[in-house]
Amino acid sequence: MVRFARTLVVLSTLAWPLASAGLAVAQPNAAAPSATKPTTSPSVKSVKVDGAPAAAPSAPATPSATVPPPPTAAAAAADPAVVPETSTTEPTAQTTPSEPSPPPATEASDEEKKAPEDQLLTLDPKIKEDLEQRLKSLDAAGLSEDDKAKAVAFYQQAIESFDVALQQITAAQGYQKQLDALPVETESYAARLAKPLPPYEDVSGEPLAKVEGRATTTETALSKYRVELAAMIAEPKRRAQRMSELPKQIADTQQRLKQVDGEIESLGGEEVSDIVTIARRAALTQAKAALVATGQALNREQQLYQDGAQLIKLRRDYFARYVPHKEKRLAMLTEEINRRREEEAASQAAVAVAVAEAATAKARPQAISMLATENKELAELRTKVVADMNAASKQAKSVESELRALETQFNKAEEQDKVDELSAVNGQLLREQQSKLPSRRALRRNSALREAERASVLLQIYALSDQQSELANINELADQMAAQSGDLSDETRAEIRKLLEAKRDILNQLVNNYTDYSTSLATLHSSESQLISATERYAAFIAERVLWIRSCPPLSRDDFSPALDAAAWSLAPAHWSEAGHAIIQSAQQKPGQFACFVLGIVLLLAAQRPTRYRLRDLGEEAAKRGCVRLRPTFDALWLTIVLALPWPTLLAFLGWTMDSLNSSEFVRSLSVALRFTAVCLLLIELTRHLCRRGGLADAHFDWSESCTHHLRRRMQWLAVLGLPLVLWLVGLETQQQEPTTTSSHWSPSLGRALFIVVMLLLAKFLHRILLAKNTPFRQIVLIGGGWLRPLQVTWRPIVTALPAILAVLAAVGYYYTAQQSALRILQTVAMMLAVLTLGGITRRWLLVNRRRLAREQAKQRRAIILAAVETDAAAPPTPELADDTVDLAALSEQTQTLVRTFLGFTTAVGLVLIWGAILPALAYPAGHKLPGADELTWGHLASFFITLAVTYVSVRDIPALLELVILQHLPLDGGARYAFTSISRYLLTAVGLIVAFKCLNGDWSKVQWLVAAMSVGLGFGLQEIFANFVSGIILLFERPIRVGDIVTLGDKSGVVNRIRMRATTIIDWDRKEYIVPNKDLVTERLLNWTLSDQMNRIEIILFLSHGADTDRACELLLEAAREQQHLLSEPAPSAAFEGITDAGLKLALRCFLPTLEHRGLTIHQLYSTIDRKFRTSGIEVSSPPREMKIRFMRDQHGNPVATPHAQFAAKAESVAGMKNNKHSAA
Repeated sequence: MVRFARTLVVLSTLAWPLASAGLAVAQPNAAAPSATKPTTSPSVKSVKVDGAPAAAPSAPATPSATVPPPPTAAAAAADPAVVPETSTTEPTAQTTPSEPSPPPATEASDEEKKAPEDQLLTLDPKIKEDLEQRLKSLDAAGLSEDDKAKAVAFYQQAIESFDVALQQITAAQGYQKQLDALPVETESYAARLAKPLPPYEDVSGEPLAKVEGRATTTETALSKYRVELAAMIAEPKRRAQRMSELPKQIADTQQRLKQVDGEIESLGGEEVSDIVTIARRAALTQAKAALVATGQALNREQQLYQDGAQLIKLRRDYFARYVPHKEKRLAMLTEEINRRREEEAASQAAVAVAVAEAATAKARPQAISMLATENKELAELRTKVVADMNAASKQAKSVESELRALETQFNKAEEQDKVDELSAVNGQLLREQQSKLPSRRALRRNSALREAERASVLLQIYALSDQQSELANINELADQMAAQSGDLSDETRAEIRKLLEAKRDILNQLVNNYTDYSTSLATLHSSESQLISATERYAAFIAERVLWIRSCPPLSRDDFSPALDAAAWSLAPAHWSEAGHAIIQSAQQKPGQFACFVLGIVLLLAAQRPTRYRLRDLGEEAAKRGCVRLRPTFDALWLTIVLALPWPTLLAFLGWTMDSLNSSEFVRSLSVALRFTAVCLLLIELTRHLCRRGGLADAHFDWSESCTHHLRRRMQWLAVLGLPLVLWLVGLETQQQEPTTTSSHWSPSLGRALFIVVMLLLAKFLHRILLAKNTPFRQIVLIGGGWLRPLQVTWRPIVTALPAILAVLAAVGYYYTAQQSALRILQTVAMMLAVLTLGGITRRWLLVNRRRLAREQAKQRRAIILAAVETDAAAPPTPELADDTVDLAALSEQTQTLVRTFLGFTTAVGLVLIWGAILPALAYPAGHKLPGADELTWGHLASFFITLAVTYVSVRDIPALLELVILQHLPLDGGARYAFTSISRYLLTAVGLIVAFKCLNGDWSKVQWLVAAMSVGLGFGLQEIFANFVSGIILLFERPIRVGDIVTLGDKSGVVNRIRMRATTIIDWDRKEYIVPNKDLVTERLLNWTLSDQMNRIEIILFLSHGADTDRACELLLEAAREQQHLLSEPAPSAAFEGITDAGLKLALRCFLPTLEHRGLTIHQLYSTIDRKFRTSGIEVSSPPREMKIRFMRDQHGNPVATPHAQFAAKAESVAGMKNNKHSAA
């Protein structure tokens, strides 16, 4: 064994290379490289040592990952595979990759000719066989179990490291081969780039089929060119990343190699005869070989990336040169094919038309005329199909080109975002590209239309295929048609046969065209789907970042000069003169439209006074309590719109008249500003007239008069102060080009200042509405109920401060963000105005219907009273309606809840539609990590708190919702429903906490031991609490008591009110709450009066005087029981004479109640009735006998003297005796 080891050492020493340079395409997780020369210690084999047992800690660790083979031809092909068309001047295809697969590890190739330090490591495959043989021989070595396990582990590590070494040698050889081919390939690509592009061949004289073949070949070559170009564009980035990783990997590999050398030296010389030590030496030796091979591969990879940069650039330029060349060639061929197809279809249609006309002119048989007409229709249809097919093909090419351009822009944007995240330049680029994105709505609509068209094409193909099958035997079909026509001449048969053959040819071509058309539509649909997906990804990428990027620097003194220039441009008299001339010119060019508008404005202004009067009359009618019509409300809504229209319409029309292609930039921007201001003015006017006295809000919606007056006044000064600033602001924002050099700074200077002023005005308006003292809205919020009052401390300041926050954002440079938010706030205000109006009309409709129902019920009551008066002079005091009478109070509550739900849902949908475009921006900060937490982001933290909030709301509201919607309609009692809702609360709490824990990237395996330890500790420290909790769960599942049950625990009786986690609440008859721990209810004795049967018995025991009539007394007891309405008739009440005692004659009355609800009242009524009946019948209840003891004391002489108590007792006894004597006498 020792001799064999020495032989291996000698062989490895002779074959050991010292490589200082080498390159490999290792993946990012490649093994840590070692670039330095190996030490002189011998190397026999290379083995992976990842799985060394704990008993052998000195076993070295091999590289954690290996260098993979070189990239494939897709990433490093020397030349794309191109099939030449006809010219031999164009470069031919080469399939030999620039980074070929390396030769086998056992071949040295040209390595033997190099210096020893440049040679690659080679290994003999027989080494692995010897290691495997040694591993098998351990069974007969007579080792202990521990030593055998160590030796087996070492030999297995040696074999694994040997395989790793072979892989690294293969990779190093591949990189070396690429290094050797670099000069030749670089020279070849440089020569190709120097040559001119080959000319295009003339295909005008070639058949259509050959031209189509050329187009297919060119398209295939173009696809390969594009793939190679994309690979060459991405390769430098990949290599740059690897170059940043390689130095560390090389250094790590060298450090590991030194550690392995040290461990080998620590084993001593080769004369060691211990089998475990020999196995360990083999493992270390193979691990060293693996590290050396890894270092050689990494060195050559590094050298290849350094020396091959020029080749990558040449190849990229080469493919970038030929891609447009091939695209142009393909476009030319496609155009030629489409032209020829259209010409062929038109020629065929012309022939068919001529034949049909000839058949009609010659009065040929009907069969021939019909065939000619069918051929003409099919030929014309083919002409249309070919045109549609060509159009679809062109559109597919256009969509594919748009898709490639969009993906290129997206990739560039991602790269720039990685390099310069949230920069102003990047933000400007993203904003420009956001405005140029394709319309996803239009793409989806076109895609849907395309699918419908394709389905129609497939149906046409099926129908035409059926016609083709009918023409399988033309001769037989011609004979049949000739026989049907009555002309069996050879000429007629030949003519019919010719028409049938022409029809067959047209059908074949038409089916082929339809098939190609279907393929073109499918290709177009696929391209549009990819474009939609790419557009959505790009739009989401932009939306996530654009709002977080400054659109301009913060306000400073440098903005003063551009602001003055902007003001001068805005207020220039010449510009306003141009605007006036533009209006006059528009009136001259469109006199009819201008006259109609002027007439409309005059009519609107003239209708203002009568409209206001009519609106006031409608308000007075609606305010009457007897109004049961909804028509006044709709009329008032229409009149409110009429009152609000004149001035917004005037501004919008002026803006429309100035919108012309020949207008100056000032006139164009003023046109846009006027139309936007008209929208704002319309909102203000609608709100103002909605709140006018006697208007919709006041008379129809029952809003507070003080609120409407206050809001109407504030709207007036907001319109006067704010709208001119909005007009100026929008005009500056929409101007695009001016000859001055500072025009690009007008929006960030004066425009931003105007925006800040408008936002501050809006904040002041909201402050006067919501926060100022003694404002009507503030009083309504504080006095009213609902969710507004508890949250008014939060939402009122937030709503008021929102415009001020936007002003601050604009001032510090986030002007675009503030603009987008302000625009959506305006849209939200418009939506809320519409929702409030809709809600007011809906509530008015409900009120009117309720009044109508109340009136009908009042008529029914009146009819009942009148009918009673007619039949009897004494009318019933309280007429009863039918059982199906509508409960107006319950109906009103239900409908109000429904209306609130509907309005809330409408508001939520509107908010999503308005703010949905900027919601993706929240995902950008959500992806950033928390300070000091590598695995947690702000998104995780936000998800955690949102989950907790949702859990809280769910635990609070969902059980009640379940009871309202589901449980009340099931055959369950109150206790069962309470148990179900309580358990659902516990489950929701548990699920919410688990989901919240998952939101923080929590791993149960990491905290389960901590949770177990805490559970044990809490179990000991809070064992009573846990016992009560578990008992509460038992009570809910086993249900020995339920909510609503009447129980007796000890000396306390009452109704179970709540079963909580720790304790149960029992309300006694004094309405006092008795808190009982759940554990006591489970472990102690408990009397439940209503557990399985709520029927209970009342037992009354009476003692009558001796000599009383017991039969009569029993009859009276039963009569008294039968008079009680709450007692059950089955089981029937019973009365019995049960004995004679010292106290009197014992009688017992027993009767049953269905529930405990009226027990106290029934007992009271029973006793009262019995007492009344006994007194009436002269039956007397006896008094119980009493025993009295009289004590005596002795005086000073020793004579007995009665105490005061004894004297009192003696008097009492004498009095009692006198009464008994009187009773006896009676």
